[in-house]
Amino acid sequence: AKLTRKASNAAFLARYRMNQLRYLNKIPPVSPLGRRILEELDADGVSVTQLEDLRLAANASLLKTLVGVDRELDSAELKREALEYKGGFEHCVPINPSRIATEYPDLFMWGLDGVLLDIVKNCIGLPPAYHGVVVRKEIVDGKLAGTRLWHVDSEDLNIIRVMIYLSDVLDDEA
Repeated sequence: AKLTRKASNAAFLARYRMNQLRYLNKIPPVSPLGRRILEELDADGVSVTQLEDLRLAANASLLKTLVGVDRELDSAELKREALEYKGGFEHCVPINPSRIATEYPDLFMWGLDGVLLDIVKNCIGLPPAYHGVVVRKEIVDGKLAGTRLWHVDSEDLNIIRVMIYLSDVLDDEA
């Protein structure tokens, strides 16, 4: 079984690399900031930048929308028992995807900004398939659950996650 899994993974990786080669001449250029982000992703697997530095056309509407989202995440109206999905979200309070689509479409649309998509295309070397937005508030309880646990998913080879924090994230060691 272990050998079969290794052979399957090797075959997947070979197909993936071939698809990247076929798409190579279609990869768009990026800005100097985009190049810096790509270099950091390549070197460290993560890049941190300020939202304002990205200068995306949709930033202004996103920032306005985030004020309402932040308010909602802090409000008593967000009830855990009203979730459309429960599994895997014991460590946080999410906003249901249907509410994001109907009440906060700017969140979804921000991820489709051409500048951002060009960075993603350069990073994965393929045209992206946008899977949408997850909005959640972490519950500070010290428990190791859900995404707090370090893990590698099989699709991590071609997944880009963009996180926007609504409040400062403090380093306990600082």
